[in-house]
Amino acid sequence: SIWCQEKYPPPHCKFARLLPLNNHEYIIAPQKSSKQYQNQSGIYKYSTIIKTWRKLMDYPKSFHSNAHHATIDATSNIIYIMNSNAKLFKFNLNTKSMKEIHYDMNIGQ
Repeated sequence: SIWCQEKYPPPHCKFARLLPLNNHEYIIAPQKSSKQYQNQSGIYKYSTIIKTWRKLMDYPKSFHSNAHHATIDATSNIIYIMNSNAKLFKFNLNTKSMKEIHYDMNIGQ
């Protein structure tokens, strides 16, 4: 990632893509596949105003992901991650909770 070469690199260089939260804040959802990053893995926010990364929430211990896709509902502060096993997860940044979305489930639940 080009971001890893910047003056203020993210805590992890392997993430799906930068997700815009608003005009001056961005979210990354790094992959969680290596034991070396277990204590650091989670969802992070970067502020272009104060040029600082901050962890918003830890990934649950049961969550593992490698080469995933991520998108954000910035209005509701919810991140959706589909991992390489085609499982879909909903991360609520307000409640700091994760829920697996089953394909027969209404996504609003």
